[in-house]
Amino acid sequence: MWEGGSSRNLDITFQECNSMIPYLPFLMGNQFDIQAYADKYPTRTKIIRLLALAHHCHGRNDDREIEALKIAYKEAKKGKDVQLFATVIEKINGRLYPEYDMDEDWCNEVIRNWEENRVRLGEEASKCQDDYEKGLAYAEDDTKAACKKAANMFYMHGEADAARVWYLAAIRYCRVEVEYWEMFMRFVLLFIEWGNFPRAQYTAIEGLKHKHDFNMDSFTENTLHSTIGLTSIRYRSFTHAALRFLQTGKEVGNQFSMILADHDIATYGALCTLATFEQEELQDCIFENKDFQSYLDSMIEVKELLHDFCSRDYSSVFRHLANLREWLLFDIHLFDRFEELHEKIRKKAIVQYVRPFSVIDLKTMAEIFNTSVEDLKKELVTLILDDQIKAKIDSIENVLHVRTDDTIANFKKLLERCSEIERDARTILLFNAVFNYPLVRNEE
Repeated sequence: MWEGGSSRNLDITFQECNSMIPYLPFLMGNQFDIQAYADKYPTRTKIIRLLALAHHCHGRNDDREIEALKIAYKEAKKGKDVQLFATVIEKINGRLYPEYDMDEDWCNEVIRNWEENRVRLGEEASKCQDDYEKGLAYAEDDTKAACKKAANMFYMHGEADAARVWYLAAIRYCRVEVEYWEMFMRFVLLFIEWGNFPRAQYTAIEGLKHKHDFNMDSFTENTLHSTIGLTSIRYRSFTHAALRFLQTGKEVGNQFSMILADHDIATYGALCTLATFEQEELQDCIFENKDFQSYLDSMIEVKELLHDFCSRDYSSVFRHLANLREWLLFDIHLFDRFEELHEKIRKKAIVQYVRPFSVIDLKTMAEIFNTSVEDLKKELVTLILDDQIKAKIDSIENVLHVRTDDTIANFKKLLERCSEIERDARTILLFNAVFNYPLVRNEE
């Protein structure tokens, strides 16, 4: 959107980014393809995410740290941010070949060209503003374009504070709603990139409050929902995050990849939903949500995880979660939230597994949940003390006795369902008897 040196690159919109992002799966089983992952994002976002990945891999004797830094080095030299390039060099710390050392010539050239242009850009924008104040007819569009160009150039060179000032100036001259909201979303991007999540959430919420005042388009509305979902994860408000991601319309797709790609929306939304919603709610919230289904199509691992959870195939559920761990422990936004979400999902799975039974063999259950009997007992004790499971553990026989009141309630539900099936069958038989319609056609 804002990367590159040409004037055309400076005017790329959020929507146009979609055509630049290749669709290649980056997670196949437990194999995490860093290059395919990086290619999901535009240049600057790609570098920032790769630096985060390398940072969280550091000290683990993980080859992915070096691979991420190699890609980040090459991508940084495609841009104009010398400070970001220096950060990549600092992370490499002389551990790679000489071609990955500091390139002083490149840095000096970028700095020299920028020093020549930054004053001129500021002067051009200031002159256009003066012309506008004088009431010249042509000045408004020229001023808007000049402020926007200056903001994009400052952002591209890593001067976010100056970029914010010029974006604010550009908003003043936006008379078309689409242009206004595009400038507004660039503010949100700046706050996310700075890690200022409180300000990003406040800005997004205020934007939604005034969506009717400025005729907010559906793309902006849905990107703000996903932004609030992201900031809610940082606050550990997982239920709120799930609701916001589930509200994100399919038209966003991968067009918001400067902050969240389509697979991010699918993964963050699905994990928050599994961790906080009851199983009965999943059908309506996810499987009948066509918009969210479009995001799940971009992340098959997550889609299969959801289906396996609802079909009670818990061995497969935790295999999918183990595969996702290969990525999410190093993800820029979920690295310190994944284990917490994993624990919440595991507790829900255990409660859901226990519910239909009166007596459970702990050895069998431990195999399903890929743990030892003793560790499973500890998990069950915690859930019993939290009153999430009403049961007693027989440590001698290694069985779990579920209290009968829960079992009776579940049995009653089963009987009610059987009655519904019987009623439907009787209705079909009566229909065929009245209309003399054969259930099975006689074939000659």
